[in-house]
Amino acid sequence: MPELDLAVNTGIRKGSQYGLTWDMVDFRGRMLNIPRTKNEEPLHVPLNDVAIAALKTCAWTGGRRGRVFQSAKTGEPLENGRHWFDDAVIEAGIKNFSLARLAAHVRKPAANAGRST
Repeated sequence: MPELDLAVNTGIRKGSQYGLTWDMVDFRGRMLNIPRTKNEEPLHVPLNDVAIAALKTCAWTGGRRGRVFQSAKTGEPLENGRHWFDDAVIEAGIKNFSLARLAAHVRKPAANAGRST
């Protein structure tokens, strides 16, 4: 599932993920370049192989126009992961879990990696 793969492998917030447009994706540089985040700051997120594969899956199905995540049924931009995330969490039997918690969990080690002790 490309949406989950991108979330797990980048740690970007849900709003940033569902707001991604193809001009923010740099496949050659292996980077997401988000001009403005929730905090009103630009964000540059390196992409690993799994994140690249997830984005290529979206490019293949959506045609690299407009938003990265689009409805397979209508072609309209998706605003959130409710069409899959809530059902997956229930099916897995996970309690008190959200995309925001996942993103925070992924971001914390990445932020700490750049700090000296």
